[in-house]
Amino acid sequence: MNDMISKKDLLKETGISYGQLYRWKREKLIPDAWFEKQSSFTGQETFFPRTLILERIHFILTHKDEYSLTELKNLLSPDADSRSYSLMDVATLPNAQRSAQLYAGMTGSHRLNHGQALTVVICAMYDMVASPDDNSILSLMTALESWREKSDIYSNADGRLYVIRMGDTRLPAFTTGGGEIMLPEGADVEYSMTMNDISRTPTRMLNKIYEVK
Repeated sequence: MNDMISKKDLLKETGISYGQLYRWKREKLIPDAWFEKQSSFTGQETFFPRTLILERIHFILTHKDEYSLTELKNLLSPDADSRSYSLMDVATLPNAQRSAQLYAGMTGSHRLNHGQALTVVICAMYDMVASPDDNSILSLMTALESWREKSDIYSNADGRLYVIRMGDTRLPAFTTGGGEIMLPEGADVEYSMTMNDISRTPTRMLNKIYEVK
């Protein structure tokens, strides 16, 4: 748990109160996915990704007198329509060139909102781990785009993304609410990622190239 910090230690290190922490959570200044219940010697305790939460609280404390809570929310967690990235910039992220090219070919888009950019980065991470063929990446992209249009899967803290492999076939799957995925005989999970993982790695990568429209 070296990369995590407990709620007790977080409050002590930052000097904020319990009330402030949960108010910022309610105001969506801190993602729900960062509040992780884990077992400890005292029972269940809340932990946070250390670097992300400390950076976030430092930003809020530094700017809370300069911006309203609504303005801070838009700065920290802008919705898909308020963020914009060039596909060329997204393609410069680690291992993202192939998924960016495939996305451009699939959609014809060269300017991406936040959800579209996440699709490219998630597929790049899948590519890095599993080295799939182009059709498998396109299958995952198509599923991500379809799910994202129906509901905001990236805000589902309990959700988990899977890529299931059975022979030469790869199929994406998504579960909500911590549901268990049941696989047929001969099928294996080739890749999986929680929505909490997405709030840590892909989102952080995109933050580095964030452009305001």
